[in-house]
Amino acid sequence: MNLTDLTELERALYFIPATIEREKWIEIGDALKTAGISFEVFDHWSSTGDGYNAKTCRQQWKSFNGSHKAGTLIYYAMQYGYGTNKSNEIALERARAESQKKALQQARLVQEAALRCFNIWQVATDAHNNHPYLVKKQVPAIGLRIDSRGHLLVPILNANNQLQSLQIISPQGEKLFTKNSVTAGGFYQLGTVLADSTLINITEGYATAATIAYLTQQPVFIAFSASNLTAVAQLVRKRHPKNPIIICADNDRLNKDGTIRPTDKNTGIINAQKAAQAINATVCIPYCSGSDFNDLFCELGADECLKQLKRKVLQVPTSQIVRSAIALLLQNPHLAKSVIDKIPKWEGLEFQGLDIFKSLLHTILNYPAINTNDLIKMYRGLAEEKVIQTLADQKFPFSKEGVQAEFLDAVDNLIAKARQAKIIELLEKEKNQSLNATEKYQLNKMLIDK
Repeated sequence: MNLTDLTELERALYFIPATIEREKWIEIGDALKTAGISFEVFDHWSSTGDGYNAKTCRQQWKSFNGSHKAGTLIYYAMQYGYGTNKSNEIALERARAESQKKALQQARLVQEAALRCFNIWQVATDAHNNHPYLVKKQVPAIGLRIDSRGHLLVPILNANNQLQSLQIISPQGEKLFTKNSVTAGGFYQLGTVLADSTLINITEGYATAATIAYLTQQPVFIAFSASNLTAVAQLVRKRHPKNPIIICADNDRLNKDGTIRPTDKNTGIINAQKAAQAINATVCIPYCSGSDFNDLFCELGADECLKQLKRKVLQVPTSQIVRSAIALLLQNPHLAKSVIDKIPKWEGLEFQGLDIFKSLLHTILNYPAINTNDLIKMYRGLAEEKVIQTLADQKFPFSKEGVQAEFLDAVDNLIAKARQAKIIELLEKEKNQSLNATEKYQLNKMLIDK
């Protein structure tokens, strides 16, 4: 049979109710297999009938031997309206009935799954911070429970704050959701929104949320997946219309083999940006060898994690030295290698725009293949987006051969300016109040080095 004949045969099939007598059901299945129709078509049609059993259906299909031809199916289909003037109406009515039946079956499965989640949650015990997964992620158990197998249970609530599913995390970190349960639109909340000015964070996973809640003491909503970020963001915005909201993205920049994934395939950032656009929120992106803010926290520590979380409110650099250093680095990412030995010199220093420069440098060193467009996209949706784009387009009067020399000179001047500002700050503080031991050491060292 050709493709047109097979399509018409499938159409004829759905005129026949799957509740037909077993003998006829077998003949129809045999005719389908003989004609070259796939098992999936037979299985789907069979599933619309009462008493459907997937295992039985598969076994029966294997036993078909080609004893019946396509005419057998057409014969039965004609008895139910196929080929008559009313065939379209009959097919439409049958399709509607099938759709309604499927919806009822799905609703029943979801209801049963929710009840199963409730029963599992009720008999589970409170989780403690010594669970292997939590120890590895360096985060506490916040409202979690543990089942009899030692698996962590993270509750997933619906818009009415009712338990609709569970995320189950093994001691090794393997994650799955309760079978047949609904996760779309589901969330879990850490912390309380106290006022309209409270900053709210939204993340994909529990470990990321627990990290941000611990470091910032701000409330965090968990969406459990990139594709669910928009639904949860809309729910949060509906509940808290006046609050500032940050979508803390997963940076899925790397493929499994360690190569850099194209920006348009970075699902974490793409979905975070969609969610932010839907509710007028801001996106914050982590930069480390991992993919999320928990990876950043575990790899580089609390201070660096906090700095990157606060990058959304960094001051735009006004100093021409800083702007030149950033512009040159944006346009020539390969220059990052030339200042590796200078990194220790700005430890503990703060200067308007210095954090942006350090963030760019750190990102390039972690992702050597990154290019100018990738760096610009890091700031999409952030306060610095416009100035970063301007600096990336900035023109310089010197030749290509002089780029590295100009960059090194700008960095040296930047460090010198930052050190001078820190010395002045510490001397001023020393006049008005005593310095602690760390500050005294820092001041003395900078004065000696100077």
